[in-house]
Amino acid sequence: GERIVSFSHFLPRKELCPEKRFLTYANLPKAIGSDVLGRRVNQLQPDVHVFGHTHFGWDQEINGVRYIQAALAYPYERSRRMRSLTIANAPDQLLMVYDSAAAGGFPPPMSASWSDYYKMFPRDPTNTEVAWWVKKRVRRRSSRNR
Repeated sequence: GERIVSFSHFLPRKELCPEKRFLTYANLPKAIGSDVLGRRVNQLQPDVHVFGHTHFGWDQEINGVRYIQAALAYPYERSRRMRSLTIANAPDQLLMVYDSAAAGGFPPPMSASWSDYYKMFPRDPTNTEVAWWVKKRVRRRSSRNR
C-alpha cells in the first residue's frame, strides 16, 4: 500500500517532549505543541511523522503513528547534552526515514534517550520532583546572578 511520511517543525503532541521537571529551560512546554497540527496528523494518519523544534532525539509510536526527531541542535547543546540529541547511535549522520529498497521501507525502531526512557517509565503528572541536573543548573545560574 501507499506509505505516508509527514513533516513539521513543531511538535504535534506534547508527549514528544520530556516532562517539565526534566527541562533546564522550564518555559519550553509553553512553545512546543500545536493542537491544530496534532489534529491534522491524527486526520492524516501517516506511517511516520518527522518533527523538530525541541532538539531531543526521539523515536516513538503513539496511536499508530511513528514520531521521529533527529535533532542537530546548536553547538553548545551538542557539547553539553549529546546523549539527549542522539538517535540510532548516530549523532553526526543524517537520518534516512524511508528507503524504498528496504523491507517495509522504514528503518527499525531506533534508540533515543528520552523516548527510550518513556518506554520504561510512563509519564507521571503527579511527580513534580525536579531532576538533579535541573537543580544543579538552577543553582549555578543563581550563584552567577548574585
